[in-house]
Amino acid sequence: MDTWTEFAKLEFSIYCATASILNNRFIYLFGGNSNSVDGFLNTIQYFDIKDDKPKWIEHKCKLYNGLCFHNSITISPTEILIFGGRSFNNANTESFTFNGFTNSISERAEMPET
Repeated sequence: MDTWTEFAKLEFSIYCATASILNNRFIYLFGGNSNSVDGFLNTIQYFDIKDDKPKWIEHKCKLYNGLCFHNSITISPTEILIFGGRSFNNANTESFTFNGFTNSISERAEMPET
């Protein structure tokens, strides 16, 4: 049976963000928008679902630009592809790879092979 589990609250409300999970343990939340912040967010936050005192932590790594209405998908045990959405007033055509092992983000020149 499926059940809902409540996690720790975010520091402030965020909408139009995207989230993906790595290693069945870490949930990564990328960008979005908030009424508490001016402009789209370039933040990456993560949540360790196995932590004894779980909380959302802002990652030291940042998105290149603030993004909203974008998507993400886990593409390997260590990588999440971030793509689409809007950056300021423009549609975003760039895609990025976040690496949870090296804690880095890089722009992708091409889409990953399947």
